Amino acid sequence: QPLNLDIRQLGASEIYLNGKKIEHLGVISEKGNSEFKIRKTSPTFVSFSTTENNVLAVRLKTVPKKFDSNFIQFTMGTLSISLKSTTEYLQDKGKLDKIVSYAIFLSGIFLALGFIHLLLFLFYKKALYNLYFSLYNFSISWTSYSIQKAFEVEDPFVIPKYQFWAFLGLLGFAFSLTSFVNELFGKRKIRKWFTMSFPIIALAGYWFSTDLGMRLLMFYIIFVGIESLIVIIKAILRKEKSAYIVGCGILFLFVYIVFQLIVSWLNVDSYLSGYNKNYVSLAVLISFPISISAYLAWQFASTNISLKKQLDEVNRLSEVNLQQEQEKQQILQNQNETLERQVNERTSELQIEKQKSEKLLRNILPEEVAEELKEKGSSEAKYYEEVSVLFTDFVSFTQNSEKMGAEKMLKELNDYFTAFDMIMEKHGLEKIKTIGDAYMAVCGLPHENKDH
Repeated sequence: QPLNLDIRQLGASEIYLNGKKIEHLGVISEKGNSEFKIRKTSPTFVSFSTTENNVLAVRLKTVPKKFDSNFIQFTMGTLSISLKSTTEYLQDKGKLDKIVSYAIFLSGIFLALGFIHLLLFLFYKKALYNLYFSLYNFSISWTSYSIQKAFEVEDPFVIPKYQFWAFLGLLGFAFSLTSFVNELFGKRKIRKWFTMSFPIIALAGYWFSTDLGMRLLMFYIIFVGIESLIVIIKAILRKEKSAYIVGCGILFLFVYIVFQLIVSWLNVDSYLSGYNKNYVSLAVLISFPISISAYLAWQFASTNISLKKQLDEVNRLSEVNLQQEQEKQQILQNQNETLERQVNERTSELQIEKQKSEKLLRNILPEEVAEELKEKGSSEAKYYEEVSVLFTDFVSFTQNSEKMGAEKMLKELNDYFTAFDMIMEKHGLEKIKTIGDAYMAVCGLPHENKDH
């Protein structure tokens, strides 16, 4: 039965079966110019001719110590050998390829989500949570791509580049997670700025030492996870509806992490197989983005519903305002008509009073003087060399008044003075004034008359 020999390493190796060299991965050179490789693109198949003891020997030359790091040793190890049936290998490879395909598909989804929410932020920059969620999706997509590329490389000296890419992606993941949660539910600004500025410390640590940077990154991710969980739980206790939606994803993530830590601490096998773990890990990875997308969808729907209600209320108020405006216009129109009618009435009254005033003015003043007063408000004095002045007086006016009575006497006096006015007008005299029964007139003014 053919068996598959799968070797992963940090160096160069030669593989011997029962003293015979059957494969080599990289080139081992004693002169120091060895060619180091991590894996082969195609598997090596071996078979044993007997069922007796067989010896599989590997000669390994590791990469230089300056390249090696604790993190790479932890994630990859110096040497990993597996020997399994070809059928089992192909089955496992098919499952792994399927998981990789899912991971690539999800990376594309995360990338698309990142662009969508980045555009949402650019259109409405007050919604910072869209920027943070965009960065969250970009970081996951970038990390997945970096790990995928690192998994495919054969040259071990390329790994640090993809390791740094993955470091940046995970740093962005933790930063965007804490920024998003604190933007929505955080109440303490000091803690928010601390968690958002910690990536600078991690980058500085990575610059001094890769292992130090990775340890700081792990600490940051754990701290952010716990801090986000606490912030969301507090928001749930405050009965913020949005916290229930977002909390589902992060609680699922936290429960999974706690479960894995307990299994690791108790040193017991998990009920999940290796590939089931991968599926669960993918589910955990997408649980939080799904919950955030659900929250944003809920918020968008709530905003639309609220806007619709406000629009309906605005329309209702507009109708009310329109009706009130129409009523107001009608009232104003009625008032205008009333005012116009009152103005016309007052104008007529004033015109009548004006005519009375003018008549009275002409009755007590010469017409020329009256016109001058009416037009200019004052009258200039004029000098006349010679005029004739007429004074009339009724004899025994007082005694006759007592006999005739006041009313009859005034009527007769009015008739006389009216006749006098007509005579004055006929002969070109100007009445000056009346005082009781006395009548004063003048000739020769205001128009000069030689025959005065």
